[in-house]
Amino acid sequence: MECIFCKREINNKGSLVAHQKVCKLNHIRVKFKRSPNAGRKKGAPAWNKGKTNIEIFGEERAKEVNEKISAGVKRSCEETGSAWSKMTDEQKSKFKLSHSQSINKRYDSGWMPKAGRCKKIKFNSKIAGEVFLDGTWELEVAKYLDENNIEWRRNTRRFEYRNEDGCKSFYTPDFYIMDRDIFIEVKGYETQKDRCKWRDFPNKINIFKAEEIKKIKLNLNFEQIIKESRLVRD
Repeated sequence: MECIFCKREINNKGSLVAHQKVCKLNHIRVKFKRSPNAGRKKGAPAWNKGKTNIEIFGEERAKEVNEKISAGVKRSCEETGSAWSKMTDEQKSKFKLSHSQSINKRYDSGWMPKAGRCKKIKFNSKIAGEVFLDGTWELEVAKYLDENNIEWRRNTRRFEYRNEDGCKSFYTPDFYIMDRDIFIEVKGYETQKDRCKWRDFPNKINIFKAEEIKKIKLNLNFEQIIKESRLVRD
């Protein structure tokens, strides 16, 4: 089988039909929209990772998307007879409080939520003990801290902040360096939500991005890396 426009040989009928729709010699071809992820290296974060709907769609379109999602959830609750839709405001408040207290207990016991699409990696540290890390960058940092005998802990302490909507949220940085009393956040793509976290953060916190990870892999001096990395609050 061959394309009726460019005469290209294609064995599969389905592939042939798909090709002819977008063939460059087809004057009524369907314009192919290139994916924002096209050409992305394996393991690299997706182009929309960590972005809000406003950052992805723009303010006007994001409002439409959020309204559709909200309407869909509400419709689903009504169709399925969700217990939540039948609760009074007082019952909903009690449920939220109970859920919040349950989450706090889990945090206190060392539980950490999954960060984005990162796979949890178990690491046995000679300094911090058994910890679970989010992705290879955090693993690089943990290994570096161990190799340089730096006293550190996998941070489980939560800090309150106001998110981009002005609502109360909680933030848990990645690492705590004990003898320097500083926190370290390992960050790929920085979002408005991240900036809200760091704006309200009450302690010293350094942000480790790609440049800092490169220096860690080269095993450069920790004091130098800290000095040259972004310090959010003095």
